[in-house]
Amino acid sequence: MENVRELVVFIASPGDLTGEREAVRRAADNLNTTFASQFSMRLHVTGWEQTSPAFGRPQEVINPLVKQCDIFIGLLNRTWGTSTGKFSSGFEEEYECATQRAKKSNGPSIAIYFKKVPEDIVRDAGPSLSQVLKFRRRLENQKIALYRQFSTIEDFELKITHYFLSLIAEKSQSITPTAPKGTVDKTTSTELPSTQHTPQNNDEARMQIASTLNDFYKIAQGDEETASRPDPDRLLLFSMAAQREMLSIPIHPLNRIYGKRDKYVLSVAEYRLLVWTLAENFRFEEDGSIRSLAPGFKMIIDAGSDRDLESTLVYHVIDPEAEFSVANGSLRILRAMKARPSELWIETGNVDDRSLLSLASSQALDAAIDNWVQILETPLLETEALEYISSVIRDSDYLLFRAVSDRLGEQLVAQDILTLVAYAKGSLSEVADMAAQRFIAEGSCYERIVSASLAQMETKQLSSILQGRNLPNKLLSEAFRTLSSRRTPSVEEFGKLVKSENSDLVGQAFDAVDQGGDQAKLNLLAAVAEFKDDKHLGEYNDRLRAFIKTEEELRAELTLPWTYGQAWSALSWLHGSTMADEAREILDTNCGFLDPKMLEEAGWSRSIQNYLRSSARKSALSLLARVPAKDRSSEDAERARVELARNDWLTMLDAAKVLSKTGSFEDTETLLSCAANSYGDEEKLLLNLTVELGGLKIARMMVTAESEEAASVGALALACDNSVPLSELKGYLYSPHGSVRMEVWKAVERRMGRAELERYLEDYRSRTEGYYYDVVAALDRKLYMPS
Repeated sequence: MENVRELVVFIASPGDLTGEREAVRRAADNLNTTFASQFSMRLHVTGWEQTSPAFGRPQEVINPLVKQCDIFIGLLNRTWGTSTGKFSSGFEEEYECATQRAKKSNGPSIAIYFKKVPEDIVRDAGPSLSQVLKFRRRLENQKIALYRQFSTIEDFELKITHYFLSLIAEKSQSITPTAPKGTVDKTTSTELPSTQHTPQNNDEARMQIASTLNDFYKIAQGDEETASRPDPDRLLLFSMAAQREMLSIPIHPLNRIYGKRDKYVLSVAEYRLLVWTLAENFRFEEDGSIRSLAPGFKMIIDAGSDRDLESTLVYHVIDPEAEFSVANGSLRILRAMKARPSELWIETGNVDDRSLLSLASSQALDAAIDNWVQILETPLLETEALEYISSVIRDSDYLLFRAVSDRLGEQLVAQDILTLVAYAKGSLSEVADMAAQRFIAEGSCYERIVSASLAQMETKQLSSILQGRNLPNKLLSEAFRTLSSRRTPSVEEFGKLVKSENSDLVGQAFDAVDQGGDQAKLNLLAAVAEFKDDKHLGEYNDRLRAFIKTEEELRAELTLPWTYGQAWSALSWLHGSTMADEAREILDTNCGFLDPKMLEEAGWSRSIQNYLRSSARKSALSLLARVPAKDRSSEDAERARVELARNDWLTMLDAAKVLSKTGSFEDTETLLSCAANSYGDEEKLLLNLTVELGGLKIARMMVTAESEEAASVGALALACDNSVPLSELKGYLYSPHGSVRMEVWKAVERRMGRAELERYLEDYRSRTEGYYYDVVAALDRKLYMPS
């Protein structure tokens, strides 16, 4: 077949989706058979199965396939996968590699498919499934890639076939449309029910609509001379509002409409449409900040009262036909507003429980209970509803939510509600019990509540939490730090950190030994002894050796080439800066004391010998990175440069740490080059080391970089420094990188008053070269969203 273009498809998934991987191949084969000749295009499917075993990090063999693909298909069910050394799983590393390519070029097309998990398992997810759910929330919030869900292999094969066909048609310039990246298929259409509180139709709104329709009617009749200049945006707003099916206003026309906000008077239908659009686009980032491309709060408050807005949002939530994206977005807006609309809350003032009980039969209370039960029994609304409740709940809400919990069929949700009520009343025992017995999702309201409560908890409560089922790493670290400040952690408490396989947590356990004395050391050693091997300790194995071996034993191991590196590293943890000169000798001689002949006679290959040298150099660099400034040498920077020039992945990070403390501004280029060849946390660490070395000067260079990761780190450094002029920060709000704009926006809003922000909203949109919708939406929220 001549002139047939091949589209390379890469499948990324953990090992629990073998049948689905085969379904991708079947779908591709069927499409190749049916449509290859028609579209002059065929699909070639690849994955880890196409790789061969090789020495080194296994993922390095798979990543080139990701870098060559035209289509990236991600599949997830309950399993997240195992760490690759750089990322928490192979799937994550492959996904990050694909998205990096997508940001820098026109490909690949990225689609993620989630196999549905039973709701009872979702509510009590373990660590692996929680990682999957966190990733799905990330896609929902950031709209990074298209994603869909499926139930069975047959269902998935149909969906992936349709997706492939749409891509083939698109790439062959067919008129068949595809779903835009970052969206989820809309499966329902809705008509918003009437609300208790809505703005009243305005005669001026009717006149504007009539005038617009009349102008277009004249043009359609060929009478262009008597027609005024028609406004297509006003026609679009009215025509979308008049549809039976509610669909959000597209972002581009919405921003044009917002530019005419002072000219338009909204009808009731247009008001509802605008609220719907804002809700569907409203997201919370992981750091709690808001992200949206849709402005419109100014138009909403001009058209109605705060109460009108609250009521409309509530009905988006309780309408059974509403799209979940809109219902969840409505809950997020209510949360951001700290609103307590009467459809959901009973305002009782300062009354006692006897007075509250007298309200139990009131119509308003019954209605609020009914609404909450409906919301909380809808699985796809439950999480966002609990987040909203946690942000505005008061101790006086006890009666309301006790009644709600009695009505709920799902006991775990009922327990969650009662925990929030208890927390609002100042009781921490329920919070401690939840943290000890349940899985706490990272970024959830319960993580924030437990974190805020740790300092006030009793020591025995902290202990039960640490020995509980599972906590996010950040919360585990905070609980351990709080407890270890009161007493020596137990064997079980040390074990919780050690078996986490998280480098920072393991390091925290060792630091606690340094501060806690002999008993702490004994408890840590007992915790480590429970494991069959010490692989979970990672880089801290040598630090452990410093605890379990005597100095004489370690010195004896220095005489043997194959134990030298580990023994020397252990001694460096014991003696610190006093061994800095030995570290320099290791680097200067490239471990010249290792006898190649002895190693060869012992059967050690050349590659293993090189690994031993790399390990010893890594230990030496690790020590030089830890020594205080007074013990550093002016020549340490050159040693770090030499090491980085080796391009040795084992020593790179430690060499970069040394260079960031001892180098000059010219070395920032080297660190940026290392970062450009890294991913994930490693890349972020290198970028932060670059700013540490180069200060504001390099941050100003990084903020304009093509790489969004580098630009974001530079923006954060500039936004956090009050010496950076406001005028300079405002210029970065035109950065092509969204993360840069939003990081800088946080600093700008802190440093500008309301009148300045109002003027700046007009100034920002007036730039000839254009502007960015997320900044306009942020200004609109800051100035006009009720709170």
